[in-house]
Amino acid sequence: MKSVLLVLMLGVVFVSCKKDALTKHLETGLEDYDRARPVNEILIAGIELEKFAIIKTGAETYSVVLKLNDDVIKEEVEKYTVALEAILDDENKLLRDYEAEHNKKGFNFKSELKIVNNHHYLINNIETKMKRFKSLDIWLFLLENEEYKSIGSNRIQIRNIGF
Repeated sequence: MKSVLLVLMLGVVFVSCKKDALTKHLETGLEDYDRARPVNEILIAGIELEKFAIIKTGAETYSVVLKLNDDVIKEEVEKYTVALEAILDDENKLLRDYEAEHNKKGFNFKSELKIVNNHHYLINNIETKMKRFKSLDIWLFLLENEEYKSIGSNRIQIRNIGF
């Protein structure tokens, strides 16, 4: 009986110590994630999008990961909202959580810089049944009194994204 209890306790400790895939990939700067895309484009002065990835975290949940330059300033990044606008094919348009005539889906989020092993990220957790985007446009903007305000951010487009 004691040996069964010991094995059970060791199993719980082993499982609780195992890192989830997202944390593992963030710790390496997405270097070990073969689906990460190099981007290396400037969003706005001082903020460069170095890499992009979508990492599956559950049955229909994903983390959209934007790896930024390591010398980015937290206060500068966090004043912006990130716009993510996906262009969908006909199949994935039907999997959206609403009906519309257009073929777009937005996943905007307020910037919150996450630092893991000196790698700087913006991460948006999404829940969707969709499996691919024809393309994804990424840019920054400001919200003033809940209204969109352009800041002249470059609009970066990433094509043919499966997840």
